[in-house]
Amino acid sequence: LDAKNLELSFLETNKLFERYHKLEEQKRSEDQIVAEKNQEIKIIDGKIDLLKSKLKNTNVALESINADLKIIFGSDKVIQLYPDSNGNYRITSHNRKVKLSNVSVGERNAISICYFFSLLKQNEMEGKEFTHPLFLVIDDPISSFDRDNKFGVLTILKYNIKKIIQNNDESKVTILTHDLMTV
Repeated sequence: LDAKNLELSFLETNKLFERYHKLEEQKRSEDQIVAEKNQEIKIIDGKIDLLKSKLKNTNVALESINADLKIIFGSDKVIQLYPDSNGNYRITSHNRKVKLSNVSVGERNAISICYFFSLLKQNEMEGKEFTHPLFLVIDDPISSFDRDNKFGVLTILKYNIKKIIQNNDESKVTILTHDLMTV
């Protein structure tokens, strides 16, 4: 009788033991899947962080560009940029949305100059811009501006060129112009 009880106990225990091993193997398999999914989540989170960073840089660039445009035109109503839902820049002129084709050559050039300097400051901490050596050649930056706006463009150029030279003495800037006021 004891032998039969032992044999019966062994069979029941063996079944439980086999079930335990199957569940343990299943758990290892599921843990592997969870680890792989967590790795995918990390990759996706990294991509999201990169996109958020790009969006933040876009907004910082927009702030810089719009501040410079305000200096050039003496008002924040003449030309301003804003991001659309896709993160692209759009233009307002006198608080109305406009197409780039409806903006004057001078206004386009003002946007270009402001955008150019924002690109040079990209990924730099505020107050630490232009610390890497630069070699800039700027060709006739005020040729397309009327008298009033030339002063604003020259102000932006002077401010940024002064910062470039102060923050890295290896930087070089050449401006080509035929305008004596610019010289």
